[in-house]
Amino acid sequence: MKKEGNGNESVAPVSYDHAKAASYARTYTSNTSKTRTCSNGVVVKQDTSYYNSGYFSLCADCANYVSQSLRTGGIPIDSVWYPSIDSAGRVWYHVNNTTGGIQ
Repeated sequence: MKKEGNGNESVAPVSYDHAKAASYARTYTSNTSKTRTCSNGVVVKQDTSYYNSGYFSLCADCANYVSQSLRTGGIPIDSVWYPSIDSAGRVWYHVNNTTGGIQ
């Protein structure tokens, strides 16, 4: 990555396979009526049987799910955008400045 004059970082272009990302998203999601209660007490519609076992299952964590799809499509992991691997498992939740990356 290199810094541009406006302070933003630019990255080299990558080959992105949107069909592969979309296929991943369809495989690991569902239109469900099942509910799950998150640790903070929020109840969400979520079917954990559709989770990719290669990643830790978080409750109502769309950014983690979308990050998995983007990675499958070919966006490379770098020093800013990467899954954390810790006692909870492999998941995109310790990403620096996530909201800036999602905008």
